[in-house]
Amino acid sequence: GRADDGTLIWTRANRSARFFDYVVDRLSEGTQPDITTMGDAAYILRSTAFYSNGKFGLADFDRLDAGHPLRLPYRAHMLTAWLLRELSYDLVEHCARARNPLSVRLSGDWRRYLGLGNATGLGMVPYVINHPHVLDAWCATRELPLAHALAQATTPADRRIHTAGDLLERATHYFRERADLATAPFVPCGELSSQLEPLRAMLAEYIASGTIGGEATTHAWRELHAQAATFGAEARSVMDSVIVEVHPQLDAEVEELLCCDQRQDVDPAQTCAQLRSVVRERYAWVRRFDFDDPDELTHFWFSSENNEEPRRGRRGIDPGENVEHPIDIARSVASLDRDLASTHDETPVAAFLVEHPWHRGIVARVQTLADVPYS
Repeated sequence: GRADDGTLIWTRANRSARFFDYVVDRLSEGTQPDITTMGDAAYILRSTAFYSNGKFGLADFDRLDAGHPLRLPYRAHMLTAWLLRELSYDLVEHCARARNPLSVRLSGDWRRYLGLGNATGLGMVPYVINHPHVLDAWCATRELPLAHALAQATTPADRRIHTAGDLLERATHYFRERADLATAPFVPCGELSSQLEPLRAMLAEYIASGTIGGEATTHAWRELHAQAATFGAEARSVMDSVIVEVHPQLDAEVEELLCCDQRQDVDPAQTCAQLRSVVRERYAWVRRFDFDDPDELTHFWFSSENNEEPRRGRRGIDPGENVEHPIDIARSVASLDRDLASTHDETPVAAFLVEHPWHRGIVARVQTLADVPYS
């Protein structure tokens, strides 16, 4: 199908095979769902995607005025996700009433607890490769507010310290309840909950005496960030999330960072020596791979014909190599570096591309992203 040009977002969903009919049955019987049956991954509808910004004929976001509340990225998506969740509640209640006019409604607690099921997110792999400016923006919206927060002075009476303590307590309880959840390769939830306990104790110590680990400090956020790192990446990530949450001053500015100009252009006047320098400095990591080794070329990405979604195939086994996605950044950079090595330093990139036109895409990427830190 095709969308009309007045539609911003499309989503599609499936009823949960595990939970939809169960919830309908319980409501039609006059009772609420049982938490032991619903479990941790509880949802009624499962979304497969949120399509937008031109796909299937949907409206482009750039048609919206600067002051439009849905102009900023992801607002329309999150609104659609919320609406879909609300629809899931209406739908089970409607089906329950069809079975029994005396059925009950889903309780407020369940409406707060239930979320949306989601697909695997497989398409995120080629997406972040094809949208390096977006990846940079995502990282910046995390790192910049964190840097701002860590620089702030604190006192034990600071209300943000007390709010952080409450949030960390909720996080600890949340992960403790999920101790049996399989989270490999990440730290098990029970272990993470145990790692957060000493951080809660440090916050309590600071509130009581202005010290952390017996040392007075006026920068508790910085100390907590450093202490959390001693437990591991997951504990620090939770602590950092709490720290950022209680410092909302930059929210409006940070949200604007998500608006990205994603054009990639060739600078034809740059010399090959300058281009080679950027490649050697920013892409030294590609030398870890030997692309003459077939094992480094085992997989490829393509879009499936039936629903236009990204899929990963095995080279020489699965069909689709003829429409392979150009996301082989490491291989493309290695090939570019090899050809640049045999090119005179002062040769302009324009002349180089006349002789090597297949490098145009990767040259545009390398040049455009040279000053984009998280790309």
